[in-house]
Amino acid sequence: MSFVRGVTASPIFIRYIVRLHDYHLASSNSTEAGLTLKLHADLYDWQTAAFLEPMPEFDLPRQSEFARKEALYLSILDLLSKGRAWETAIGLCKELQQQYELHTFSYQRLSELLTHQATLYGKIVGEPRQFPSYFRVG
Repeated sequence: MSFVRGVTASPIFIRYIVRLHDYHLASSNSTEAGLTLKLHADLYDWQTAAFLEPMPEFDLPRQSEFARKEALYLSILDLLSKGRAWETAIGLCKELQQQYELHTFSYQRLSELLTHQATLYGKIVGEPRQFPSYFRVG
């Protein structure tokens, strides 16, 4: 995995991410599927000038790097919410918030994002969660 990741934006790495994402979704591991997509999103920058080819695996058309990364982030936020990894999702919301505030000035999207972020905070406070316990047997 480290070798394949070293080859930046390698088609092999992206195919591996797609398969791993599909595997986690089939296993009902939403958080892991979201974090796998985060590996994919990390390959792109927040640039609006560079365009990328379509990705039929994720139903993504030809779009700018910004739009691709934004679409991946929104999918990641959905998966992390389903997997109850709300703290991680809030971190991604803050990163998207910076882009909307400082670079694209997309206040409508910022409003939607902040509403979603408030929902995440409400879930952290209001919904009970069971954290797994691990024991070391010696």
